[in-house]
Amino acid sequence: MTATEEKTKIFWFLDVDGVINAFPTHKNRSKYKRGRATPFYYGTGVYGSLDNFMYKINYDPTVLERMRALHESGKVELVWLTTWGAGANGGLRTLVGLPELRVAGEMEDPKYRGLHWWKDQALQDWMEEHPGARFIWTDDHLSMYLTEEELEQRLGTDGLAICTPETTGLTHEDLDRIEEFINAE
Repeated sequence: MTATEEKTKIFWFLDVDGVINAFPTHKNRSKYKRGRATPFYYGTGVYGSLDNFMYKINYDPTVLERMRALHESGKVELVWLTTWGAGANGGLRTLVGLPELRVAGEMEDPKYRGLHWWKDQALQDWMEEHPGARFIWTDDHLSMYLTEEELEQRLGTDGLAICTPETTGLTHEDLDRIEEFINAE
């Protein structure tokens, strides 16, 4: 990839839990059991990278298919920005059908210790290395760690942020917004 291509690329910073891996409430699960089609595939367990705990992954495969298609089109590059870190490139990415992705930062990196929110700094570091690039940030904790003003400052005119509800994760409506952002000049 040339420096010009890298500069004009759109990076999509992707969290796992609450974005790809939804946590539907018990109430929602029972609704789906009454005959409605569930949007979630309850995947087999995968090991987390930090705690070596087996996690059950609840995801919508149709959402992941659209994400993968956008990534493979070259219009956007998916980049992990998650506490799973590089571990997301193990069993998790295989389960949900994503290719191996670059990682924007690792929570355990000493340079992020003591910060209000390590992901915010990791994103800023990445964008400093890719000046002029546009970006998308999907995370279920955006509004928990950043004020509206701080988030607006990070986004400027080059970014789109979507704070997903952890019960649904990323939805097709969110993907419609993302595709509109990607296709905007």
